[in-house]
Amino acid sequence: NLSNAKALIYFSSVFSLFITADMGTSEAVLIYAVVVLESFFWFSFVALILGLPKPKAFYRKSGRWIDGICGAIFGVFGTALIWTAVKESDL
Repeated sequence: NLSNAKALIYFSSVFSLFITADMGTSEAVLIYAVVVLESFFWFSFVALILGLPKPKAFYRKSGRWIDGICGAIFGVFGTALIWTAVKESDL
């Protein structure tokens, strides 16, 4: 997942929101463990579901559409972030 840009953004946002400079080591380790376990369970769940015959067949048939729609959604969010940054910087 380290080469997946969406995963990197997710993990960096989680850690930047919840881990602070004044936080103790045990709290930081707990947050790290929760994120690792949550990721393990989520990706295991996705692998199990997409390994079933009907979801696998649906994704094989519709995968290009699903990827295109998800790409468009990410594009809209990215455009909104750029628009907000430009508005706030008075460019």
